[in-house]
Amino acid sequence: MAKEKYNADIEVQNAIAYHTTGNIKMDKFAKIIYLADKIEENRNYDTVDYLRELSKEDIDKAILFVLDFTIEKSIKKVGPIHPDTISLRNYLLKF
Repeated sequence: MAKEKYNADIEVQNAIAYHTTGNIKMDKFAKIIYLADKIEENRNYDTVDYLRELSKEDIDKAILFVLDFTIEKSIKKVGPIHPDTISLRNYLLKF
């Protein structure tokens, strides 16, 4: 829809597609969008201030922090974990 309606390029399309689950194919722009969704000013969970600071220092460590938080939350709710989320976490841990 972003391409058809707004003529968005592939970089923007991927950022939109991956902004909730993450993906190993994310480029720097997609990573920024992913984190922006998690740290926007209306977010007020316990660790958001820490995550905002970490995002300024190391984008991959900040994403890993979000992934761990997301996975832990899903496990506590006995909910599914998207395969892209798990793949991205494993990918980031290889570095």
